[in-house]
Amino acid sequence: MPFAVGVAIGISLLITRGKRVLIFLWVGVFALLLLTVCEDCLRHKIKNRNVLLTLILGIAILAMTPFEWHNLIQFIGGLLLGFAITIPFYIIKKTSAGDVKYFAVLSAILGLNNVLPFFILTTLSGGVMALMIIIANKEGISFMKRFFAMCIHAVAGGQLLYVEAEQESASAGMFPYALAIASGAVLTCIYFDTPATLLATATYLGP
Repeated sequence: MPFAVGVAIGISLLITRGKRVLIFLWVGVFALLLLTVCEDCLRHKIKNRNVLLTLILGIAILAMTPFEWHNLIQFIGGLLLGFAITIPFYIIKKTSAGDVKYFAVLSAILGLNNVLPFFILTTLSGGVMALMIIIANKEGISFMKRFFAMCIHAVAGGQLLYVEAEQESASAGMFPYALAIASGAVLTCIYFDTPATLLATATYLGP
């Protein structure tokens, strides 16, 4: 049902043009972004429904703007590059398929020129969040104790000694990466010339 509603809204919007419609579409993108983050935090999964609805909104945004080959290249190129730079992390089991698909779709909406800044900001956001989680968890405290013990042993004894963990964390690999992706997307919109930024400055629709 949500998918059908999204399709209906997308088709109905394709027959009209205007800045208000674009604003509505971008509000939809960020609303889905928030929903995806909440669901990923609760269930540790990015649903295909959210990916498809975001893609539909992205295509609608593209259709709402004056046609230029540049815009089409930015959209398709962003989609392909976003997929290409994240799929290796899925292959080595460092991220999920949902993360890869969602990052690729958002890369298409943000545009080819912004994929690398988006990727860097997402990676940095993920690193900061992962560090905060590590420090906050009991496992993180244990890790810090073992780390400092190894440092003290290296300085005092002149030898590197690895201190084994008492047990593996049961929650390993459960980091909700949608939160990092959302942070990267928002920061990219703030600091770079994305379609959302250009719309906010009233230059996206042209003269």
